[in-house]
Amino acid sequence: MRVALLSLVERTERQPDGALGELLVGGRPLIGHQLAQALALGCRRIVILVDQSIADLAPLRNAAERVGAQVHTIGSSIDLVPLVTPADELIVLADGLFASPEAVLALLAQEQGVLCFPIDEGLAAGFERIDINRAYAGAMHLPGRLVSRLADLPGEWSVPSALMRLAVQAGVPLRPAPAQLLAAGGWRLLSSEADAHRAEEDWVRMHVPAGEIAMPGAWLANLGVRTLGPTLLHAGTRPALIGVGAGLLSLLGVGAGWLGATSIGLVLVGLAWLVARATDLLAEIERAALIRPAVRFRTDGLLDWFFDALFVLLCAWRIEGAANSSFGAPSFAPALFAPLVLFGLLRLIPRMAARTNGRRWRLSWIADRLIAAFVLAVASVALPFGAAVALIALALLGVSLLVTATGDPSSPNPPLTNGE
Repeated sequence: MRVALLSLVERTERQPDGALGELLVGGRPLIGHQLAQALALGCRRIVILVDQSIADLAPLRNAAERVGAQVHTIGSSIDLVPLVTPADELIVLADGLFASPEAVLALLAQEQGVLCFPIDEGLAAGFERIDINRAYAGAMHLPGRLVSRLADLPGEWSVPSALMRLAVQAGVPLRPAPAQLLAAGGWRLLSSEADAHRAEEDWVRMHVPAGEIAMPGAWLANLGVRTLGPTLLHAGTRPALIGVGAGLLSLLGVGAGWLGATSIGLVLVGLAWLVARATDLLAEIERAALIRPAVRFRTDGLLDWFFDALFVLLCAWRIEGAANSSFGAPSFAPALFAPLVLFGLLRLIPRMAARTNGRRWRLSWIADRLIAAFVLAVASVALPFGAAVALIALALLGVSLLVTATGDPSSPNPPLTNGE
């Protein structure tokens, strides 16, 4: 069996009454992040070294019990001995350690060892010295037989530190952890709430790209999450709540279209699409942290089709010219034709360009529904809307034919083949 040893003992710098493990990172206590990592590593017994003044561990117990694990609390090294047998494996995460789950799983899942950093980088980051060349990285994967040796040590010794020394003396391998983890902020010791805020900012930026993004709406969503995401997550705002905001914007957009304010409705649905993209980014950040699954708002899946259906509906109402027309009226069906063709092409062209021309055609921006919303809103105000939608669809059809006709001649499979 794998056993995890976590700690809730060390105090924060400016709040002596608060433990390091209680610092909030992404709206979750640090000890909760460590618990999620321990469970992902296959630990079915979680031992938490606690200060007796810390009482409420019910959320941790409930989270562990949901996946069939047990949580035990201890107050000293002697209490750990009966909980770990010689046949067990012990995973140790240092008090205050906030580390990338991907790195933790990669470094601790298989091989046993004491993780370490070069001495200069490790000491500068606040980690404990092992010897003249190496600093302890705050995580270990040890054989359970070492735990019995804690019975020979004074009870007031730090349990994780004692285990690290016993492991080094017993010849457990010292395994270097990539020093770039420290530079990237993916592995750090927290000592204050300010450290937790910085960890949140770096964590969000690690998972939300800041490079070239062809779609302006996607760029705005990324910028919003990189700017506001740490604050929202620290406040405990879950992605599902922001997703509710996207749903409300959609309803307002449909309502505006029903009342004849098509341009306003289109803009509102475009903004709802933007908020839904931001929601999905925040949900991905939560999933990357291995905390409880967030509601999945995928703007490139069914939800994207939902937004396209709203755009088509608003456009058809505008073309029909009467928001009070019945869905069953024979005249409503022709009004759907041009919007359906338009949004079908908006979905098709970026895929065609990516598959037939590689980087020759930078047409991914066509899939940006924020652009589509504003273009159609302007057309609704300034142009005969039905004719404008038809002309835009014809222009996109011409683009699709051009993309297909100018496929990469070096491709072993011509763009137009029957697959034989």
